Amino acid sequence: MQDWNDCTAAELRRQILTAGMAVVAMAAIPGASLAQDDFPDRTIDIMVHAGAGGGTDLTANAAISGLRETVGWDAAINRKTGAGGAVSHQYVMQQPCDGYNVITLTSSQISTIAQGKSPFGIDDLVGIGRATVDPIYLMTAADGPYPTAEEFLAAAKEEPLSIGLVTIGGGDHITVFLMAERGDLMQPQAVPSDSGGTAAVSVVAGDLDAGMVGVSEAGAMIDAGDIRPIIAFTEERQEDFPDVPTAKELGMDLVRPTLRGFAVRDCTPEDRVATLRDGFAQAMATEGYQTYLRNAGIPLDSVASGEVFEEAIQREHDEAVEALTALGLM
Repeated sequence: MQDWNDCTAAELRRQILTAGMAVVAMAAIPGASLAQDDFPDRTIDIMVHAGAGGGTDLTANAAISGLRETVGWDAAINRKTGAGGAVSHQYVMQQPCDGYNVITLTSSQISTIAQGKSPFGIDDLVGIGRATVDPIYLMTAADGPYPTAEEFLAAAKEEPLSIGLVTIGGGDHITVFLMAERGDLMQPQAVPSDSGGTAAVSVVAGDLDAGMVGVSEAGAMIDAGDIRPIIAFTEERQEDFPDVPTAKELGMDLVRPTLRGFAVRDCTPEDRVATLRDGFAQAMATEGYQTYLRNAGIPLDSVASGEVFEEAIQREHDEAVEALTALGLM
């Protein structure tokens, strides 16, 4: 190695300049400097687009507890509400692409992305892990005219029935549209409600023919015998409702539960993505997280890898584009 003391002043300046250029070049490589330090060494922000107490908030908090218990990471909710998740997305776009802003991504946000209302495209996101696959059911009044799936579908072929859902253009609306398309039904009248629970109340009152409702939103009414699930938009029949057929069994290739999971921007360094995937996998395997799923009526096999989550959000995105285009909402 050359002794600096043997260099002329010109040679010394040239070698310092060369070394400086190398540092600049390394800094220009995405993730090069980020990969040199320990990660994470500060608080990870878990981005939540919805209010406190809802399913997305509860899922994020359960994962945070698991992260602290297993890998000892500090993580906290960063709530940015509005515009179907677009406000949260815009905030993340303005942050460094370093893995410290993890998005809690849901079906409703996928619809926002599909409509071009988010700064993200679906390919701009990398999955960290699937967190929940919350079954959604088509429910009807127990003493109404459509107590079974077969009776409902037969009537829906003859006239447009009314179905309560949360948001026009949202995930449930897309499911209802695709059910009609793939079941050769007349397109129903989509009636927006404040929540799935509100839709369930309207169904029981006879104001709606059916509603798109989760078990957590109508559990008391189901237990009281006022409302019943008749079609499950899941891959298989659910343990809690073994007599309720899936849409696939009824001839409609349609699996559309409420999807939640964690994602980061695709510019995040690969080693940090791998670290996050491992950490979140451990967090969601804890007894505390599993208890959260059981208490919410969510299947324990909801938890899956980042790769599985990516496939799921791509499928939902493609279905959203199909439906929203046909509905004239894009």
